[in-house]
Amino acid sequence: MLKSTQVSLVAALSLSAFACGGTPDGSSDPTESVSPEANEQIATTGDALKRGVAVSGTWANLAPDNLTADPNDPYHYTGTGGSVWTGTWNGTTTYTADYHFDDLGNVTGHLRETFTGTSGKKSGKIFFDDTVSLNGATGMLHIETTIRGGTRHFEDSRGRVTFDGPYDVNTGTGSGTYSGTWLNGDCR
Repeated sequence: MLKSTQVSLVAALSLSAFACGGTPDGSSDPTESVSPEANEQIATTGDALKRGVAVSGTWANLAPDNLTADPNDPYHYTGTGGSVWTGTWNGTTTYTADYHFDDLGNVTGHLRETFTGTSGKKSGKIFFDDTVSLNGATGMLHIETTIRGGTRHFEDSRGRVTFDGPYDVNTGTGSGTYSGTWLNGDCR
């Protein structure tokens, strides 16, 4: 019979291997090689991992986006940009943008964004797919993003985050807050 501390250790080791795509004994089922007590601990801890952790902080543009108008569509622009983040994530981003403007000054579009920085003592890159909407009348920017992976300590990251704040299309400057849920599959 395993003692409570042994069960916790086995569960932690098994969970770590499971989160990184493997198991302690190399089997395909992360619960196959451990005791029922450890399986219960893995299930409880695994549910917490599936929910992810809350993230929050602030963002600000580094400089105006570098946009180019589509010669065949005066309402379509593509380009690049970047921002600075503080909070759960501390670092900078770069992105490619694809925007559509309308006659009222509203903007919709998509970004492919890469964050490079830290969270606590861990570092790496996180990759995002962003859906952008800007209300031309209010100047309020809203971005819904899906985390689609990462590097180093942020490998296998997943989650959903929103970014909100005022943005001036004339100067290309904006700042605001972010919040959401992040599942970090840290394998290092």
